Order: sequence, then C-alpha cells, then structure tokens
Amino acid sequence: MTGQEAPLSGLDIEPIVDPDVDAVVALWRACGLTRPWNDPYADIALARRTASATVLVGRAAGEITATAMAGSDGHRGWVYYVAAAPDARGRGHGRAIMLAAEAFLRAQGVQKVELMVRADNLSARDFYDRLGYVTEEVTVMSRRLVDAPIQIPRKPLAMVVSDLPQVEGAQLALISGSAVAELQELLERCADFEVMVTGSPPDAHAAADLLVEVPPDHALRDKLVIGVWTDQGLTAAIDLLRDFPDPHAWYLGMLLVAPEARSRGLGAAIVAALRRWVVAQGGWTIRLIVQEQNPAALRFWSRQGFVEVGAAVQELEDRTNQVRRLELRL
Repeated sequence: MTGQEAPLSGLDIEPIVDPDVDAVVALWRACGLTRPWNDPYADIALARRTASATVLVGRAAGEITATAMAGSDGHRGWVYYVAAAPDARGRGHGRAIMLAAEAFLRAQGVQKVELMVRADNLSARDFYDRLGYVTEEVTVMSRRLVDAPIQIPRKPLAMVVSDLPQVEGAQLALISGSAVAELQELLERCADFEVMVTGSPPDAHAAADLLVEVPPDHALRDKLVIGVWTDQGLTAAIDLLRDFPDPHAWYLGMLLVAPEARSRGLGAAIVAALRRWVVAQGGWTIRLIVQEQNPAALRFWSRQGFVEVGAAVQELEDRTNQVRRLELRL
C-alpha cells in the first residue's frame, strides 16, 4: 500500500508495470483525459524512465480503478492524469490516489505540488477544492519543442487522423475526450440495434465500455473506434480491430448509423472508404458477424460484397444468438 488513505478506500496502490499500460490508457480514455496532441503511451514511457516521476495505479478487487502521474521538475511537484473509474466514483479512490501522489512527491523533497485543470472542468475543480488545493492567479504559457503529431481540431473534440478513411461530406475521427459523450448519445439513439442483439438497451457506460473492449490477449492499441461527423453531428460510428482473428484481418465489430441517416447511402459510402483504407494498411480481409434476427443487416452486407463463410453461436450475458460469419476479401 502507498499513501495513508489507501486502506480506507480499499485501493492497493503501486507504480505501474508493463501489463498495466493498456488498462491505464483505457481508463484515461474512458475518463476523457486523453487529447489528440498527447500520446498517452509516450507520456507513460517518459514518466517511467524519469527518476523523479512515476505513474501510480490503484487496484480494487484486482481491477485498476484509479491512476495518477506525479513528478518533480526540480522545483515543484506536478500531478497529471488523475483518474477514477466512472463506475467506482464516490468510494474515495480519487482522494486515495492523490494522497499517494503527494506522498511520492514529498519523498522527493518537494515542498509544493501543482496541477492544471481545464477551465470547463468544474467537477475536477470541486474535487481539488475539497482536497485543499487553491486557485492561483497565474497564466500558464507553453511552447512546443517538437512538432505536434497531428493538427489539433476545434470540433469535434476527438483525435482527427489525416489517414483515416475519407468519406465525402463527413469528417472521421477517433473517439476520445468529450466525444465519448456524443458516442453514448448515438448508442442510445440506436438502441434498437442493442435491443435486437442483447435484449436490453445500452447502459450509461456503453460508450466507455466500447472503447476498451478487446478480446483476451489482444492489444488495446489495435482497436479503433471511429466517429463519423456530418452537419447533423455524430452520425455514425465504426468499431474496428486490427489483426483479428488473424494477422492482416480486420474485424468490424460494429457499423452504427443514426436512424435519421439510414437508407441514404452513408453506410455504403463508409464501407467503400473502409475497404480502400484497410487495403492501404496492409489488410487482406474484413470480417464481421450478423445475428440471424437481423436479416436487413445481412442484405446490406451482401450488397457490399461480403460473403458467408460460416456460422457460430454468440454467447452473451443474457442471450444466445445464432450468427453468420461474413468476410470481404480485399
């Protein structure tokens, strides 16, 4: 245990280790902490190879539910990436991980800790107020020493990548940050699909869960959840997994189109763009499954050139589905 509050919160707090990295990044994404101009994997690597810095992870019942990155610049201590899992808030995990970060900095000889809070993050400001932090009348200025990896978009607040599939009349971006809330809204507007597949509408954490769901032993960095924005806002979403179940195969877990945009050609345009893009990434096939209770989807994918290659049983928590396996050879 690290930090005096850990036993009260039920957290076991330790420095990050290699197997934790994907889960930590997933937690940061679920909490809206990542930004397109900051690579979270690079941030973790830099902190781990810096003697005066650390990334702390807090576990409850074996699951990572809290994190904090802490480090000394030689004068002050700084804290970043303070996160508590959305479904574990109100249990003292945030307070415990902050106390552990402060303990780490105190051991470095640091006399004052500082942090930055975005102006619109009122809940975070309230949290730090309760911990005794005060707002100081200073201006934060910055200058990049290396080129930003991508252009920073204004809207949507997601990671825009120039080499994502290109769809005429739409902007595609990786879902992150505040765009997770837009994805949640889209999932709820498309509840008919979730009910058809699982028997229940999407829950309040469906979008956050979608961002981190990968098969066992498959790296989270191979998963892409892509949003499609039109003049109507977030209109479609794509869930892709690279090299699954085999190298050079791309698994399409979901193509969701808002009800008001269906039967207007957007889905077909997205599939055509995906086909070209996957080829450019070195992919050989795109694979997916269709539940037997969804004949409209089977007709759609057949029109896009997918062919049936087998059948399977999909075991879900509350339902068992008969599914057809489809494949598009590229």
